[in-house]
Amino acid sequence: MNNDPKDFRFRTHYLGDFATEPKINNAKKYADAVERLADLQEKDKAGKRLGSVQQKDLAELPAQIEILKDLKDIPTLSQTAQKRVNKCKREWKYNITENLDNKYVTKGLMCEEDAISLNSKLEGVMMVKNKTKLSNHLIAGEWDIDWNSKTLGKVIDDTKVSYNAQSFDDTTTVKKPYYWQGTGYMWLTDADYARIVHVLVNTPPELVVAEHNTMLYKLKPQGMTMDDFAHSDAGTQIRTQYFRNHTYTDSGWIENMDNEFEFLKTGYWDALVETQLLDSSFQFVPIPDNQRRKVFQFKRNEEDIKYIEQKLITAREYFIRSLDDDSEMIYDLTKDDFEN
Repeated sequence: MNNDPKDFRFRTHYLGDFATEPKINNAKKYADAVERLADLQEKDKAGKRLGSVQQKDLAELPAQIEILKDLKDIPTLSQTAQKRVNKCKREWKYNITENLDNKYVTKGLMCEEDAISLNSKLEGVMMVKNKTKLSNHLIAGEWDIDWNSKTLGKVIDDTKVSYNAQSFDDTTTVKKPYYWQGTGYMWLTDADYARIVHVLVNTPPELVVAEHNTMLYKLKPQGMTMDDFAHSDAGTQIRTQYFRNHTYTDSGWIENMDNEFEFLKTGYWDALVETQLLDSSFQFVPIPDNQRRKVFQFKRNEEDIKYIEQKLITAREYFIRSLDDDSEMIYDLTKDDFEN
């Protein structure tokens, strides 16, 4: 790790946090304070009676204005950006990172190759997982796939594995942070287009079993053992439906009798029926490949790259200053400062 904070690079998936605007900046604070002071001075000169708060402001505002005068031309970070910088500080200074560990992330990691394979098949080109990490003077990132399209030019694909059919169907747009992440990738690679590619692929059996067992325990009749309920007709129907809800194509990886994994080009559902003791009479209908992918694509925008570059320059200056700030975090609040 480079120990010079001036060389710190922000990760591309953080960029959305820095593309937010502050609700109020130093220039506005300065202008408001000057206007407030002028109004109070005019009232005081006219002999109007000032309340206790107004008297306090009249006495304190001149000093505050002097401080704000030096700050008014310095760009201000939004609260969201400041929070992200503070997390970057803890990561850089203390090696504390965010822990993302849940079933959604687990499936995404386990099914990464399946997602790339489906995307590759539908595009008719050979795609491979990118293992290169690039950086420039402000950001660093590692994207999923880069490839050349006859119509779009150089493309960066960021694949997202949907956990189940419901989450896939609910994906009708993408959140703004993904736009800035893709913009960061295009900035690093000189790509023409970025795409967020959502795919629906089979959930690994071990993840389905874990989720199913949790639900089975909740549904188990009182006085009945888990094993008895699991092998009952009701338990079999529940287990079968769980696997149906997580299986979308009749091909996939299966663990054979020799405890080795093999890929079945067809017959995957029948293998699940045998190994997971599912209902053999259940009719499995696979979802066509082109109905298991959603592509959200957007073009490179030089103005947005310049915009986020300026935001990150300000953020790194804030980051460098924060490293030397070891003061206690004590905040004086009024009633209006508390969140609802």
